Amino acid sequence: QNQIPAYNFRVIKAVGRVSVLLGILQQSHYDVALFRAWLRRHPRPADWDLFLERVAVVWTWKARILFWESITVSRLLPLSLRISLFFLRPFEWLATRWIRTRARSRMRKFKFRAVIGITGSFGKTTTKEVLAQMLGEKFTVRKTPENVNTLLGVARWILREPFQDGDIVIVEMGAYRRGDIAALCRFVRPTIGILTGINEAHRERFGSLEATVAAKCELFDALPKGSMALWNADSAALADAVARRRVIWEEAGVALAPYRRGGNADWRIAVRNVEEIDLEVEFAPAGQAAEARKEIVRFPGAHLALPLSAAAYIAGRQGLTAADVARSIQNLRPLERRLDPGYTAGNHLLIDDSYNITLDGVKAALGVLGRIERRKIGVFAGIPEGGAEAEKINRELGKIIAPAFALILLRETPVYEAVRKGVIEGGFPEAHITRYRDGKDVEAMLA
Repeated sequence: QNQIPAYNFRVIKAVGRVSVLLGILQQSHYDVALFRAWLRRHPRPADWDLFLERVAVVWTWKARILFWESITVSRLLPLSLRISLFFLRPFEWLATRWIRTRARSRMRKFKFRAVIGITGSFGKTTTKEVLAQMLGEKFTVRKTPENVNTLLGVARWILREPFQDGDIVIVEMGAYRRGDIAALCRFVRPTIGILTGINEAHRERFGSLEATVAAKCELFDALPKGSMALWNADSAALADAVARRRVIWEEAGVALAPYRRGGNADWRIAVRNVEEIDLEVEFAPAGQAAEARKEIVRFPGAHLALPLSAAAYIAGRQGLTAADVARSIQNLRPLERRLDPGYTAGNHLLIDDSYNITLDGVKAALGVLGRIERRKIGVFAGIPEGGAEAEKINRELGKIIAPAFALILLRETPVYEAVRKGVIEGGFPEAHITRYRDGKDVEAMLA
C-alpha cells in the first residue's frame, strides 16, 4: 500500500530528464550545436540522470513553453526538445528584435560620458567590477549585473536601468557565435573597448582559437573614430591578433593602448602577497616613483594587477587622481567564486575559485596557493568546454595541478578520466586521487 505506482516513477523520471536537458540547452544559450555536442558526450538517459542535482532551469516563459511541449512526448527526448525549439524560433526572433530595437532607441536618448565594452576569454567580470569601483569615486557608473553579457540580457538591462546624462556605462560582452559582439555593439555603441585576453576557453563554441580571436575582436572592429581600445599585452594570442589587425584599427581612428601586469603608459603597478590572503598594491603615475602609494587589500591573487592596470588607465584618462585610485583600491574585495577566501571552523582556509574554467585561471589560483604554507586539498571538476581538444586540455589541467596538492578530489564528469590521466602523468600518486559525484560527497570526505 505504501508503494508508489511504477507509472508515477516513470513520470517523475521523465520530468527530471526533461529538466536536465532543458537546463543544459539553456546554459548553452539555446545554441543547438552546443547542445548536440553535449549530447554526444552524454548519449544515454542514464547519463542525464547524473545531472539531476547539478543543473537548474531558470523558468522563463521560453523555458516553460519548451518544457510542456517536450514533456508531452518525453519518449522522443531529446528530439522533442529540439523540435519545440525549432517551432519557437520565429516567435523568439520577433520578440528579440523588438527588445533590441527598443534598447537601441533608449541608449540614443542619453549623452553618456563614456560607454565601455569589455570582452575576452577570461577576466571580464573582475575587470568590470574593478573599473566600476574606481570610476565610481567620481562618476555615476551603470554596469551590467554579475554575468549579464548576452545580446538579449544586455538589451533587457538597458530597458530597465535608470540612466542619466553624464553616466559612465560599462557593458560586459559575451559571445556564443561569430557576430554576437558585433550585434551588441550596434545598440550599445561603445566608445572605449577592453580586450582582457584570449585563451582556449570557449573553443567548443567557436571551433578554434582563431575563430575565438575573430569573435572577440569584433569589439575593436566596432569602435568609432576617436575611441580608445585597451588590450592585455600579456596575452600571447591577443598580442598576435593585435599585431595582425593594428593597421586596420589605427586607420579607423582607434587609439590602441596596451596594458600589462606591471602597468601601462600612464601608471606603474606592482602587487605582492602579504600574509595568507592579503595583497599589497603599490602604484604611481609613470615616471613619478616618488609619488608611489601602497594599499593593503583582502584579495589573495596577484592576478588583480591586470584589471587594476586597465582600470587605472581609463580612470586617469577620465580625470581621476592618485588619491581617487587609492580610495577605490582600499574597498576592493574578491568576487564570489573567484579566488574567494574564507576561514572555516578549525581555522581551515577555503579558497573558492569554482567559477574559473580555464588553464590560465587555474595557473593563477595555483600561484596563490604556492605562497600559502598549509596542507592542500584540491577539488576539481575539469574544464567542460574544449571541443575536440577537451581530452588534451584536461590532461594538461591534471599535469598542472599534480604538484600542488597532497590529496586531489575529481568530480565524476565526462572529462574525469582525462584529468585523472594528466594528474598521474604529473607524478601524483594514484592512491591519493578520490572520485566524487557532488558537493555532499566532498563535505563527507573532508569532514
